[in-house]
Formats: sequence, structure tokens, C-alpha cells
Amino acid sequence: MVIKTEDADGHESFQRVQSLRNMNDKALFAKACCSSNLNLVESLRNNSGTPLKGNSGLEAQSTILRGHVESSIVLEGRIRNAIDLVCSADNSA
Repeated sequence: MVIKTEDADGHESFQRVQSLRNMNDKALFAKACCSSNLNLVESLRNNSGTPLKGNSGLEAQSTILRGHVESSIVLEGRIRNAIDLVCSADNSA
């Protein structure tokens, strides 16, 4: 989505920033959920007192969850960058 900054007013910019911040909150929540699930899976995988120790399914889940956490970190950075772009475009107009 490309919007000409000269056509945007303060209210539209505020709505865009608010929408991006809401998206960032969801990315943070997703990262927190995946991180806690990753900790649980790692604990189950490494606990010698459980029959799940060394389970390849848990190893696969661990890899998937680690990828989700890393992707969330990248997404957060991109959202912050988009917020900065909206704010700087609003200030330069």
C-alpha cells in the first residue's frame, strides 16, 4: 500500500500508526507464546525423567518454534521501521 504523504492528514497518519502498533502488539504476543512453548518443548526434550527425551517429534517442534520466534523478531523490526517511516513522512509534510 502506497499513500502519497501530501494527501495524508494527521488523523490518517495516527490511524496508520495505531494500526501498526496493534500489529506489533500481536507480534509480541505471538513471540511470547512461541517462546514459552519452546521452553516447554525444550524441557520435555531434555528431561531425563520423561519417556519423551530425545523424541524426534519434539526436536522438530523445537526447530519450528525457534523459527517462529526469530521471524517475530524480524517482523517487529519491520513494523517499527514502518512506524518510523509514517512518522517521519508526517513530520516532513
